[in-house]
Amino acid sequence: MKQRRDRENRRNNVILYNITESKDAKADNRNKHDATFCLQLFNSYQVGVSEEDMTRVFRLRKRSNSDNSGTAPRPIMVHFARYVLRIWSWRPSTS
Repeated sequence: MKQRRDRENRRNNVILYNITESKDAKADNRNKHDATFCLQLFNSYQVGVSEEDMTRVFRLRKRSNSDNSGTAPRPIMVHFARYVLRIWSWRPSTS
């Protein structure tokens, strides 16, 4: 039963790779930058996602304190409020 619930919760997630990280020192500003980027990305594909539809946006793994030159940026996890939004986010535009 718990596994089923976990799977249902995870199905609302989308992970984005190779998205440049903000260099801002404050975590709140970096998170806002990531959320804004995701919103612009989804809307550039005419998905119609709003900020309220993305319940959580955060980077996976810990941030490295060293100079990150040469390392790949950490993935971004986007958790949608509903599963339908996740499906729509990857449908190609019909225009």
